[in-house]
Amino acid sequence: MQDRRSTLHATRPASRILFCAIAALAMSYGWGFRGDYGHESGAMVPGALLGMAVCLSSRRDGWFRRAAIAGFAGAIGWSFGGSMSYGNLPAYTVSDSFPDVCYGYGCLFVVGALWGGVGGAILALAFTESRSTLQQFVWPIVLLEVAWLVLSMYPQVESAFEAVEFLRDTAAFTVASSIVVLGAMWLVVPRVRAACGLMLMLAAGWWLGQLLLVKLTGFHMQPKPGGEYRSDAFAGCAGLLAVLLAYHYHHNNRAGIMLTLYGLMAGGLGFAIGNFINIPDKVRWEPFWRHEFLRGFDHWKWTEQSFGLIMGAIVALGAHRLLRGGLSDGPEEARPARLRINELAAFALLAVIPWSNLYKNVVNWTKQGKLTAEPMFGLPPWAWILILGAMLSVSVILALYRYRQNRLPLTPASPLGKGQLLFLFLMWVTAMGALLQAFPLASKGALFVHWSFWFTCALCTLLVMGLTGEAAEALEPGVDKSDRRWNVGLGFWCAIVLSPALIALLSVATMKMQTKPDDGALLRFGPNASHLQPKT
Repeated sequence: MQDRRSTLHATRPASRILFCAIAALAMSYGWGFRGDYGHESGAMVPGALLGMAVCLSSRRDGWFRRAAIAGFAGAIGWSFGGSMSYGNLPAYTVSDSFPDVCYGYGCLFVVGALWGGVGGAILALAFTESRSTLQQFVWPIVLLEVAWLVLSMYPQVESAFEAVEFLRDTAAFTVASSIVVLGAMWLVVPRVRAACGLMLMLAAGWWLGQLLLVKLTGFHMQPKPGGEYRSDAFAGCAGLLAVLLAYHYHHNNRAGIMLTLYGLMAGGLGFAIGNFINIPDKVRWEPFWRHEFLRGFDHWKWTEQSFGLIMGAIVALGAHRLLRGGLSDGPEEARPARLRINELAAFALLAVIPWSNLYKNVVNWTKQGKLTAEPMFGLPPWAWILILGAMLSVSVILALYRYRQNRLPLTPASPLGKGQLLFLFLMWVTAMGALLQAFPLASKGALFVHWSFWFTCALCTLLVMGLTGEAAEALEPGVDKSDRRWNVGLGFWCAIVLSPALIALLSVATMKMQTKPDDGALLRFGPNASHLQPKT
């Protein structure tokens, strides 16, 4: 018994507070970045940083070696939520009608829960699946990215999907094209059928969600005046979450289900509570607004960064439970391959994710007149930027090639060091890019936002660099992902049951701060509902 206790102690990751703090800070900055860059590509950054953060804090050699994979899985998992719209939901929470305020908070909870649930479900694959299983996803992902790149040259095809009302401003074209590409690959390449099968099921789940929750019911979460609607992509994400839960259940992956549920709760609480943080400034609550020094900031950024802080901390609690419980590492066996999952993940973290976001700087500089429109040697400015991006991408490919041949001296020797390098690279490159996009910082609000970005990154960097490379000895043989100990407990289900009470409490507290509805308030119900009014 004594030996068992000492072994259990040896498997413990960094202290729970430190473990959650690193993940929360990483995702807090990442969500602030996402607010500047938006959509799926922007949401990849917090997902990637969270996935790497929990690996770096794990004191588990197997998780050190999967830091890049976890970052890649986190990026993919949280990118799906980037297709959802929640722009009108905070406006319901500052109306003068209790049902409408509750509706706003309730929908924010749902959107956040879908976002975090899908993210947690895909992140779980990095920790519970064998390397050979993960390896099967490499070429389907590469082929999809190439296909989407080619199809982006034909925007008229995508516009046909936008003409369908219940698919407007969703990922319908992306999902439909993935069915064609993956279906063909499933037929032609038998060895990747398991991976293609899961991806095809996800696509089918997306369509089923859109059809059942929007088309058949006629429900629109955020209707606009004049009979128009904001994106209803939440329905597709609900379909994705259902498929991922079914997949984990079918494979008896209780650890995966647990992390999915932690992600669901993390996103729901993060979005609802994060929105409440913005209320005192939004409604000019007198005890808050009387202080001159609190005015003039971009308080919505506090909300966005709170989204990430809460979500990252709760997902980290789920990952911490997996580590403390002695979850066995996913088997490392994998046949030699021309392109390995680690290399694809590293390329995505070093090149694809930064480039897919920071090219928007050039677009914005052009719109704002900060970048000359005058051609240079016959080429427009964007072409010169594209050439630089291509050169940097080639440099990353060459570096990965030399790394594979053990001829890249700048690479740290330890798995932890390699993970730290990837983590800090993605964090600081995106932070510098966001600062360059916003420069010059002409208001104290802009100054504070980017100061908070850099402060969060600096604090996170200090904590990550303080992690030692000494890995703890894992339990032998470890606890399988199907073990019943991974079932969520009574406390979790109590939190689910009490969520409506939390939404009601936030709604009451919000209304208590108001003397009148906010100027931008919207109503969802009744004859005066905003969407029933004529379009102005």
